[in-house]
Amino acid sequence: MAPPDVWTNPLQALALITENPARLSEELSSALSDPNEFETARQRAKTLVEDYQRVSPSDDTAPVLRLFLEKLPKQGQTALISDIITSENLRTLRDHLVDAILKPMKLSGGKQPVTAPSNPLQLEQIDLAMTEIEPSVRNQTRLKRDCLKRDGFRCSISGYHDRSSVRNGSVILPAGKRATVTQCAHILPFALSDFDERSVAEARNKAIVWTALHRYFPALRGKINTNSVNQYGNVMIMDNSIHAAFGEYSIGLWPMDEDNTYHIRSLDGLGLPAGIPTDREYVQFISHDHQLPLPDKDFLKTHYRIGEILQVSGIGRQIEDELDNSSDDPLNLRPDGSTDLWSILERKMLMNV
Repeated sequence: MAPPDVWTNPLQALALITENPARLSEELSSALSDPNEFETARQRAKTLVEDYQRVSPSDDTAPVLRLFLEKLPKQGQTALISDIITSENLRTLRDHLVDAILKPMKLSGGKQPVTAPSNPLQLEQIDLAMTEIEPSVRNQTRLKRDCLKRDGFRCSISGYHDRSSVRNGSVILPAGKRATVTQCAHILPFALSDFDERSVAEARNKAIVWTALHRYFPALRGKINTNSVNQYGNVMIMDNSIHAAFGEYSIGLWPMDEDNTYHIRSLDGLGLPAGIPTDREYVQFISHDHQLPLPDKDFLKTHYRIGEILQVSGIGRQIEDELDNSSDDPLNLRPDGSTDLWSILERKMLMNV
């Protein structure tokens, strides 16, 4: 059999990520644990944002910072309030948030490495073919196999059975039920684990991305980092079309009071994708293999919050437009030397977002 396609990390195209310009103050952050101090500092931060003077008509610094202040969890808000108050340049802080959080999450959402067959008889052949591929990529085969068992050989959101599992006899399709093609989908994107440590630029970008995620989404600390993206709590079986919508941040899952129960919500205002049954507004995760943890609530909340910011700010749309425009760029230089290399580079590296 032919070896699987080589995984190309979409984050390799990113320019150097803007660092946080704030003077990180643990003393100020600790002081904000007092409710009165928090509210006073929050109002001060909001005033600084409102008083910001745009440097151009397209400068969206103030609305982006306001949106992050609104959508971040309470501890993340505390960190951002401190950063706004101590930052010497709010535009640079805006660029840091967009570069370190929004761009990586949008670029890599829904992007998966090699997808695995569900037939256990093919695992040995697949493992042999993948011996020369990065271990984190190679592990996707067994990760999907385990998650199929945990999720009952179904899409976690639609409830439809995995077509390959039905074909190979791993599960029997009940009468009147339908099967679908599925993927092992990451909640926080797989690409966040796959940086080339030999590249100084990628190593630097990785450090800034994870520092920002842990700073503004503190519930992730101690749970996930570049070495633990491929964990069971960060993956779930999804129908291909649902995974595409989830990766585009068109839909998200918000936790309800009952354990492992989530409200399926549209984030882009276009409704839920066709792959989700019309009567399915909520989903409850149930493990069919209790040795494997279910999808982590904090990971899903982080995905949801970032999706809201991408959609409401319009930055998600801007990134999509730049990528669409970049796809029209010529692959080869024009013989007459008229190729606008700088514009091509700006689009490819999302330097105008």
